[in-house]
Amino acid sequence: MGDEFEIDLELCLQTLAKLKQGDFSNFTEIENIESHIQNLKNAISHELSHL
Repeated sequence: MGDEFEIDLELCLQTLAKLKQGDFSNFTEIENIESHIQNLKNAISHELSHL
């Protein structure tokens, strides 16, 4: 896989540190989870079709 699929370890660690502190300030609530999941599936399919 290409660089676009690499995990940013530093960003993951920063996010985990915020969660451990109870800091959810940069997170937003997902109002329609089914729609959100479908949008993610569509985005993944789109990216995979361009490999």
